[in-house]
Amino acid sequence: MIEMAYLDYHNIRDWKLNMNESMLMAVFSEMEKYSPNQIFQDANTYHVLSRRNILNELPILESTSCIKRGILGLEKKGVIKSISLPDIDYTHTAYALTEKGQRWNKLLNGESK
Repeated sequence: MIEMAYLDYHNIRDWKLNMNESMLMAVFSEMEKYSPNQIFQDANTYHVLSRRNILNELPILESTSCIKRGILGLEKKGVIKSISLPDIDYTHTAYALTEKGQRWNKLLNGESK
């Protein structure tokens, strides 16, 4: 479970993110911590994350449907992108930050907060 989330208030305001989308960015901005499974496609690094795993990290979001709506909102706002990975039993989804999303928690000089 995430014990401390860093929220980028400047980008929250500029991108017009709601609270669920903002909390999801705390996970997506540090995906490598939560998903060791990486897929390289089109010069992007995607991480496989399930909504159930995200809910385990952020129980404050209450349900996988809240997470689904938040993910769709982030995709619509151009902050993340996803690909579907069909498997024999289940379709997995992998996520990557867009160029815009990579600015999350970056100072004006490009350093991480």
